[in-house]
Amino acid sequence: MAAVAYTSTKAYNQYYDAQVAKERKEIKDVPKQERKEIYEIYYKKGFRGRLLGRIVEKITSSKKLWLKTVMTDELNLSSGLVVNPLRSAVIVGVAAIVGSTIPLLPFFFFSVGMSVWVSLVLSTVALFITGAMKAKFTMGSWMRNGVEMAVIGMVTALVGYGLGLLLGKMF
Repeated sequence: MAAVAYTSTKAYNQYYDAQVAKERKEIKDVPKQERKEIYEIYYKKGFRGRLLGRIVEKITSSKKLWLKTVMTDELNLSSGLVVNPLRSAVIVGVAAIVGSTIPLLPFFFFSVGMSVWVSLVLSTVALFITGAMKAKFTMGSWMRNGVEMAVIGMVTALVGYGLGLLLGKMF
């Protein structure tokens, strides 16, 4: 999972940088066409007349603002998503290790039958706590986020269990 996080983050960063270079070149080489794109973006947002003209003039008067506007409003790309791939890999890797360890812990202390039930309860509680904590850093009800994370996690676990049973019977 850490490797996937690393490569996908790196790929996004490379794609973002390529789009920045492309748009920077277009602003330099075909500014009228790029100015028209800004006009169309804000026209679609409901601006008209002199106000629309002033908005386009303001945005296109600064190459930095112009480029940022094209990246976010035309291409829907955010520089906020550009992060260090190694950092992303470490975060996902640690989260995967911790998340994988929680359901395994009961098997070190209880019989297999009892461990399955304890693992389900521990996993559900851990998922609920994770969802509730997510609400603290984002938006929404801690209860709703906790329940949502627990339900999604348990449904995923059941699907994985079902696939395991199915594949076990096939081979």
